[in-house]
Amino acid sequence: MWRTIALDRTGSTAAAGFRATAVVTGRMSGDSRGTTRVRMRATATASANPTTASSVCSPTVKVYTRVTGVGVTVPKRSWLVVRGSASARGRTDGAVGVVASDGSSIVVKPGRSLTRLVPPGSYSVGGQLIAEVTVPFGSRDDQLSRASADVAANIFPIGTLRSQRGRALRFLRAGHRNCTDHKVRVALSRSLPRRAKRVTLYVNGDRRTVLTGRELRRTAVVLRRIAPRSDGVVRAVVVRKSGAREAMRATSWPCR
Repeated sequence: MWRTIALDRTGSTAAAGFRATAVVTGRMSGDSRGTTRVRMRATATASANPTTASSVCSPTVKVYTRVTGVGVTVPKRSWLVVRGSASARGRTDGAVGVVASDGSSIVVKPGRSLTRLVPPGSYSVGGQLIAEVTVPFGSRDDQLSRASADVAANIFPIGTLRSQRGRALRFLRAGHRNCTDHKVRVALSRSLPRRAKRVTLYVNGDRRTVLTGRELRRTAVVLRRIAPRSDGVVRAVVVRKSGAREAMRATSWPCR
């Protein structure tokens, strides 16, 4: 579930009132295969409202919003995918960081994206936003800085099913790709032989097999020789007994 932490502080210094607010919302999920999803939303706001013009100092208010130490275990080579959006007003800064147990790190600015193959090991995922305002000497103008970001840092083991869509999913579904034997299993539904007369299966655009008659009673089909560096696109076209056609398309994360 989502967890939220909020900060709201006010005070005054050098003839200026100030306010610092921060809200961080996040959640983390995973599965037995090793897929991990970390989602973080954060906003940091700093404001200063001078009551008089100061001639002796120029006060600064800075807000740090940080998420640290989200531990992730990567059991096999995996794709690290960082995506997000960000907005900023005034003087701001921020970053998303992924630190490995060997001390190496990957830093991504909010709003930027990254996709990288990483080795198995332990990782720590975190991030920070900074908003800062300074009241210039002699100024009575209000100051405001605000930074916000919505970031997803996901880890997908190689071969993990990436997407699957199409009306033919009622009849057949692709599983995760086996990166050792370069194959994928496509499960067939029990209703397939009653409602379809032909199924054609493709891998990366090449036709691999056609199922008709008694072959439609099989529980699964294994498609082999899938190029390791490809998206492993599995496409199926089902011709129903009525003559209508339905299709499905599945992709997986490359094996290298």
